[in-house]
Amino acid sequence: MANETSVIRGIRSLPGYIHGFRTASLLIDFDASAALRPSSRLVCRTIDQCILQGLDLGSVCKVPRQQSQSSTIIDALLSRSLALLEASKIPLVSLGKSMQANASIQVFIPAPAAAHPILSQFAQWFVKLHVIENQKQLLEVVNKELPKVFRTLERLAPTGSNVPYFLAAAEELMIPVMEVAGRTLQFGQGKKARWLDSSFTDQTPHLSALMARNKFRAAKVLRSAGIPVASHSLVSSADQAVNVAKLLGFPVVVKPADLDGGVAVAAGLQTPEEVSEAFAAATKCSKNILVEKHIVGRDYRLTIFHGELLWAIERVPGGVVGDGTHCIKELLAILNADERRGQGVHAKLKKITLDKEALDLLMANNKTPDSVLKCGEYVPLRRIANVAAGGMPVSVMGRVHLDNVRLAIRSAVALGLDLAGVDLLIPDISRSWMDVGCVVCEVNGQPQLGSITSAHVYKEILAKLVDGDGRIPITLIKDGGGSESSEAAVAAYASKGLCVGYAGAKGVFIGDECISRSALTPYRAGNILLRDRRVEAVVLEGDVAAISSEGLPYEHINSEIGHK
Repeated sequence: MANETSVIRGIRSLPGYIHGFRTASLLIDFDASAALRPSSRLVCRTIDQCILQGLDLGSVCKVPRQQSQSSTIIDALLSRSLALLEASKIPLVSLGKSMQANASIQVFIPAPAAAHPILSQFAQWFVKLHVIENQKQLLEVVNKELPKVFRTLERLAPTGSNVPYFLAAAEELMIPVMEVAGRTLQFGQGKKARWLDSSFTDQTPHLSALMARNKFRAAKVLRSAGIPVASHSLVSSADQAVNVAKLLGFPVVVKPADLDGGVAVAAGLQTPEEVSEAFAAATKCSKNILVEKHIVGRDYRLTIFHGELLWAIERVPGGVVGDGTHCIKELLAILNADERRGQGVHAKLKKITLDKEALDLLMANNKTPDSVLKCGEYVPLRRIANVAAGGMPVSVMGRVHLDNVRLAIRSAVALGLDLAGVDLLIPDISRSWMDVGCVVCEVNGQPQLGSITSAHVYKEILAKLVDGDGRIPITLIKDGGGSESSEAAVAAYASKGLCVGYAGAKGVFIGDECISRSALTPYRAGNILLRDRRVEAVVLEGDVAAISSEGLPYEHINSEIGHK
């Protein structure tokens, strides 16, 4: 086979949208005659094996797309690139394409611009692999190099479990998305734009978010609002933690006062020794430790948005249910084999191990890992019910007593939160808290919304936040359109009372204000205008060469004037 330098003629990053893609794309220019040759089956099988097994991704990675035994070099490269992106949890919103251009074939791999350098290296490496004919040598090379590619891509994936689901919801609602900075994303354009950082919205007050994150202060606010909370105290040493536990009365909970998601939380502690151990573990994560009275009750999470109940679940602590045949360690292996369970931040459920906490709970229930449970018998392996700790969410929508809904709403309002996860410990969610007793365990100002029972809430939140599909009218004036066309388009939008963003040879304008005298590229100028929340319509001039070089800052326009 020809060497890689004669197969790949050039590689270019397109940060904007082109050819209908809803993301940036990497353009690889191939020599047509070499690129259309069949790909090496040995290379493809080896890479597929490493993606599906060697990287231990399990069900996270789907079988590579467009795979066939007779696939060409470009088909095989595109399918494996997309498989790596999927395995790395980088959201895919397009499948890519190839286009013939004279003696070249251009392959477009849709991916965030940050991923382009590593995908470029992968493409060149993929072609190089075709000169290796020894299977053992090939396997050694792939096993050594492919994990590096994957780990680099994985670091580029959205952080936080909420982000991929908001992106999927935006795709379904056809809402355009732009990266702001970090994991803060803009949904919608111009005046219709809204920001989200995981489940923080641009309406979440900063003071409210800070207050909710500090459990000690949040409880003080809730208590002053007449909302039931557990007794607790801040402690600074293991001895103080034990003394507070004795004053409160066992069992107690030890947890960081300033962390979310069940991190370093130890519940149901019955002895001074357990309290000391829990304090030592918690101080590895935070210096602000809380000892709290343990309240017996079932654990419920009520998600409140804009003063309404959005969703409600019961969080069942991680454990196993007997079948009369398998022992506990076998039941746990079956439980962990669920493809939804994993260890990463994007895993829908978490795997459970037979660690000290699990063994202590087994001992408390007179069980061992080899015990065979009766059919239907449940044994907990975790003290807390958080999904992050291995818990299982179960929907209770339609069963929540109105008084309990009102309590959760008052809790969110008391802290000034627009979106909140309110955790209730109550014997029965279908009965009023005023009859059966209850405490608000926590109010999370940036809740993980989950996907097992509540994947739909991401779409509901975006639909409430963003006006329609979040799009503003855009007119593109291409080569030959002329300044008269631009002026006419601006005047037409302005006559409707819209604040118009314009970019062209005269510079960049928002209404009558000139914000740049430079003639910027369509991609750069359009990005500026679509991020400004004053802008209600856009008129953008651009030549075909510049658009082909960078793409556009949007994938959809309302009208186009000029050269086709």
